[in-house]
Amino acid sequence: VAADHLRRVLSAAGQLEEAEQHLRRAVDGLQEVVGIQHTETLIAQSNLGMLLNSRGLFEEAEKHVRGAWEGSRGSSGQRNAENLVFGMNLALVLRELNRPREAEPLLREALEGLDELKGKQHPDALAAASHLSGLLLHLREDLGEAEPLARR
Repeated sequence: VAADHLRRVLSAAGQLEEAEQHLRRAVDGLQEVVGIQHTETLIAQSNLGMLLNSRGLFEEAEKHVRGAWEGSRGSSGQRNAENLVFGMNLALVLRELNRPREAEPLLREALEGLDELKGKQHPDALAAASHLSGLLLHLREDLGEAEPLARR
């Protein structure tokens, strides 16, 4: 947890490479101490993937975020807020990799699940709606479905 807070501070300061190093050490340490399937490990792994995504290292980002998403689905056996957010993160990486058709169902699942579990006005649900709206506009260049999502 402390390493993730340090990552946020370093990222905000533009020190992404140093933040990445700390987060990699955190993921390794968590895997060793609490295990690869533990929620904290999966969160750190997804955060590492999103940091790599912001650095333009999309293939490696996909590996980490997909690992967190798959790990959370396997460990919980059911849909929960963490794996929905991991799915949303994976969709964002897939969009950067120019694979929007793979991203769309992940964003739809995240939106539906987060609306149900956290409520339509929760920040995670609003983020999913915004990301899906942008993706739909990109894919179809049609405001029909995208606009109501963007207006939430």
